[in-house]
Amino acid sequence: MPGHGTRARYLRGCKCAECREANRVYGRAYKDAAAHGIRRTVSTARVRRHIEKLHAAGVEYRAIARAAECCTSVLVAIVNLGQERMSPEIARRILDLGEEARRYNSLAPIDEAARIVTLLEAHGVNRAAVARSMGWGHGSFQVRQESVTRRTYRRLAIIAGVAGAITKERALEEAGLAQRS
Repeated sequence: MPGHGTRARYLRGCKCAECREANRVYGRAYKDAAAHGIRRTVSTARVRRHIEKLHAAGVEYRAIARAAECCTSVLVAIVNLGQERMSPEIARRILDLGEEARRYNSLAPIDEAARIVTLLEAHGVNRAAVARSMGWGHGSFQVRQESVTRRTYRRLAIIAGVAGAITKERALEEAGLAQRS
């Protein structure tokens, strides 16, 4: 949570004197800027193109949001709902992202995950057991989308290694945890 004396803390419910003053200062600055025709927002066109480029490279929206320290609803509003203006600070953080944001929650093609699930089923591990091993308390592992997160894929590979569906060395390699020489 942001520190006291900030508008962000005020917006999260703090009504201490410092936070109220920070909100008043922001309000005055906003009104002054509006009176002089200054916009405190920026166009989303460039940001939208950048988000779409990252997503096409396999970076999931949640990963972009985490890396840019914003909500996924901000990205949804820009990409899907056609929002035209946004905070310049968030825009800058999104535009500064490269494909390194992939590490936050990138995607793996579903056929890779389905292959491991098929290997597990061949070794007598059903999808409900896979779901329980993943820490999901409901149903079974379902393959309904065109991709899964790398995290889910790594977890599947580890489960397959433990179950003996693939060698432990291959499981570590698939999970990206193998020792590199």
